[in-house]
Amino acid sequence: MQKMSAEDVHQLAMSPLYVLYLVASAHVAPGWISERQIVRAIEYGLKGKTALSEEIFDLLRSNLHEFYADFPHSDNLKSRELWHAGVQSLKQLLDRDSVSKDFADDFKGALAGLAQFVAEGGAFRQKLQDESMQRRVEWIKETLGYKNL
Repeated sequence: MQKMSAEDVHQLAMSPLYVLYLVASAHVAPGWISERQIVRAIEYGLKGKTALSEEIFDLLRSNLHEFYADFPHSDNLKSRELWHAGVQSLKQLLDRDSVSKDFADDFKGALAGLAQFVAEGGAFRQKLQDESMQRRVEWIKETLGYKNL
């Protein structure tokens, strides 16, 4: 088991919200992303394979209201910059020598899967083919250094 600070775990648990909002906001204004859509995306679009990934995702699921309260979800430039910065700083955290490669690869894959789920309309319960959303998925994968393994 890896040793992570409470701040690291918090950052990891918040990262699905950054991914969700980055992709979904290409389709709808952030203020129009409903609680149901957030829950649906987190429940059905976020799947990890390692025990640590699933523990972190379960922490988010169990405390979604608290994490959401800390999350910058306003529809403004500052929030959008924070979402991008959140993904970029996550990459730095996952690339640390103290983080196992298996966990890092799994976590990146889970976030890439979540981004794709949202881009395909899973959170909205409709089939979508939105190029802007897909570009954001690709940006997330590229930023995280995720390669389909």
